[in-house]
Amino acid sequence: MALLVAVGIFFLRGLPFATFLDFATVPVFATAVVIIFNIVNWQPLHRLFVALGKESMNMWFYHAIFATSCTAIVFAPLLSWTTPKAFHVAVMIIASYIASRCISAVQQKI
Repeated sequence: MALLVAVGIFFLRGLPFATFLDFATVPVFATAVVIIFNIVNWQPLHRLFVALGKESMNMWFYHAIFATSCTAIVFAPLLSWTTPKAFHVAVMIIASYIASRCISAVQQKI
């Protein structure tokens, strides 16, 4: 059931009105994904989510800078080469993670 909810909400995001429902769909999506990955007890996946969790605050911050409606007009064309939606999400996660790690390294040295 959690898998169906996660997949359904993921593809719902492509609809024009879906961004107005973020306050409800994002927490449900996140909960469904957590349930799925708690059921699938695979160590490499666990380590990946721990690493992403450590950088999650900075990752959300950088995502907000580049993906809000004001700045997306400028930055969205940079990712226009990513056709499948899942690939686009993966590229955004990787780019946000790399930016977060770089800034975290600079912050630690300061």
